[in-house]
Amino acid sequence: MLQKFDERNRDLIVNVGGKLTHRDQAGVSPFDSAVQGGDAVWEGLRLTGGRIFALDEHLARLRRSAHALAFDTIPADAAIIAEIRRTLAANGMRDGVHIRLTLTRGVKVTSGMDPRLNTSGPTLIVLAEFKDPVYDLAGIKLITSSVRRTAPDSLDPKIHHNNLLTSILAKIEANVAGADDAVMLDHRGFVAETNATHLFMVSARTLLTPTTASCPEGITRATVLELAASAGFAVAEGDYTLPQLYNAAEVFVTGTMGGLAPVVAVDGRIIGDGTLGPVTKHLTELYSALTSTTGTEVALGDRAVFQLEDLVGQVHQGRVVGGDQGGDALGADHGAQQAHDLLAGLLVELAGGLVGQQQLRPAGERAGDGDALLLAAGQLARPLPGVVGEAHDRQHERHPLLAVARRDPRDPQGHADVLGRRQHGQQAEGLKDIGHGLPAQAHPHPLAHRGHLVPGDVHGPAVG
Repeated sequence: MLQKFDERNRDLIVNVGGKLTHRDQAGVSPFDSAVQGGDAVWEGLRLTGGRIFALDEHLARLRRSAHALAFDTIPADAAIIAEIRRTLAANGMRDGVHIRLTLTRGVKVTSGMDPRLNTSGPTLIVLAEFKDPVYDLAGIKLITSSVRRTAPDSLDPKIHHNNLLTSILAKIEANVAGADDAVMLDHRGFVAETNATHLFMVSARTLLTPTTASCPEGITRATVLELAASAGFAVAEGDYTLPQLYNAAEVFVTGTMGGLAPVVAVDGRIIGDGTLGPVTKHLTELYSALTSTTGTEVALGDRAVFQLEDLVGQVHQGRVVGGDQGGDALGADHGAQQAHDLLAGLLVELAGGLVGQQQLRPAGERAGDGDALLLAAGQLARPLPGVVGEAHDRQHERHPLLAVARRDPRDPQGHADVLGRRQHGQQAEGLKDIGHGLPAQAHPHPLAHRGHLVPGDVHGPAVG
């Protein structure tokens, strides 16, 4: 099993210490504890339909791990979730995403392992990638590694730490043997897990899995045990040997990155009939249904959130993201907010900022120049994932900067260049869509209502 590069990830925006940066420009200090000694904890999360399944459980495990390592400071869950949301919004992500969440002890004043050398921290890293489940659902093959899982009195797996060298060494053995992954035994010789996932066996209609004495307390593992019990299967945790694994009717692995995947062979022994078994199939379906319909909402999808004030043409300035305040007015009324300020209510802080000063030119001068919200193409790290409002084109080529919540059905090209706001004084009131032959359109204003407009909220504040 070799993951391949996904072209959708070429221009990822990553979050290191709250700073959103292109993947090629992101950096972690050489004095950071993760670089100095692997002194960090991590979680793997999966985004499905705008939600992260079992996010509370993952953050609780992250917190337990950081506390066990005596981190001086651990960010609140709300602060971590806010950074996850910023990262997803900056990348326009909503589905089919894996998130690697890392919390390091922070930056040291000089190199060395002593935590007292840490002068700032911790460092939170949010790496979100488009990534489908990594295992072949037709089945994977395993070998047994010579590398053992550490005993709890050496490095307790209850700490979800960044020291993955034993797993990496086991994976190297699997690669050399032409297998997908490697089974790892504990210090006593019992099956612990694989180098990357938890193991389950089906024997005599009972679902068996090793204890967590020498492997992490997996979130997916716990979920599968609950699903199996609720579906009427007998479940048991215990110490199991390799021959028991070889002779199981079914074997499968679990993990956030790969979900559930059947194992068809271990050390050359065919498991069952070498295909996906009925119990594995049933539990996979239950897990998929659960993770696709439950979880914490973190992605805004096709609409970015504004806060609307009770004044037409005004937007709440909770936070200004890039650019300045004041300058050219966006609306006809003196003092109305300009583009930068209109974006103040967004939950997204765009890397690079916005146009330094709005100078709206007459329509027709060039594509997009007459837009009420002209953003600097060279300034934005990525296009906005969405803008509340209604837009109609006037004269031009596809404009990549503004994707709006609603588009005119008569415009098959789906251009989105004019935000539904009062036009600037330099713009004619009766513009026609020269490029597509649409008649002049009325541009909607925010109504006197305050609140959030989010996907699925049909009773939210009206726009237009």
